[in-house]
Amino acid sequence: MHRDSSVLDWLILGAVCAFVVGGVVLGLIAAAKRRAATLSFAEQNGFTELPDCSSDDSNLFSDPDCDDIPPAGLPELMNQLSGMIPMEGSECYQVNNLLVKHEGSADWCMFDYIATFGSGKDRHDECLGVLLARLPLILPEVELQPATLLSGLEKHLGMQDIDFESVEFNKRYVVRASSQKEAFEIMNPKIIDLMLRFPVRHWHFRETFILIVIPQSFDPYDALRAMEEIREVVANFDHYVVEQYGFSPKWPPLLSPVPT
Repeated sequence: MHRDSSVLDWLILGAVCAFVVGGVVLGLIAAAKRRAATLSFAEQNGFTELPDCSSDDSNLFSDPDCDDIPPAGLPELMNQLSGMIPMEGSECYQVNNLLVKHEGSADWCMFDYIATFGSGKDRHDECLGVLLARLPLILPEVELQPATLLSGLEKHLGMQDIDFESVEFNKRYVVRASSQKEAFEIMNPKIIDLMLRFPVRHWHFRETFILIVIPQSFDPYDALRAMEEIREVVANFDHYVVEQYGFSPKWPPLLSPVPT
């Protein structure tokens, strides 16, 4: 009886080990497929791939401690994006599959943002897909968050006071801004119509950046759609907004490889 119990224990242990090893192998395969898709997307659409980076510092936006030399400008960029990527409370982060592209007066950047929360048994990762455009506009801060049950309750209680004429838009999004006037400057009726046509996403406008953040990595086709959405939004800004906030850029590349 004791011998049978020992055999059963070994079988259970073997099954657990096989499950763990299988999970690791599947994860590596998925990562390899993701990397191959990223490289293919970059080659076909004129992006440059830059090294992955990670940070183990408790300050999320401190200088990254990278296995490779971080791309020039990355620490500064992450500081500029502080508060725009909704991952408060994470212990450290990784920036993977980092792609950049210069197009006309705009710089594009896309990456997987992987934040680590907790420690020990409670340690876990969460992944966001981030697409940003840097533009020669100094925009007021306006954030569009997909509406949830909680945000609907907050609106009902009067905690959210930026509403627009479109009832459907108000149902889909919670809008936060520096002021109501600035929210209306950015979110004109043409852009609200666009947002109703686009998939519901998390948008953030601030200074020279427009960000789209999604709760998983961007697949190549969705990344192209999201880029086109940003282009359409910019093309539909009111003329006075472009005149008021626009400038002639004299800046270095957003990110670039560090010479070895």
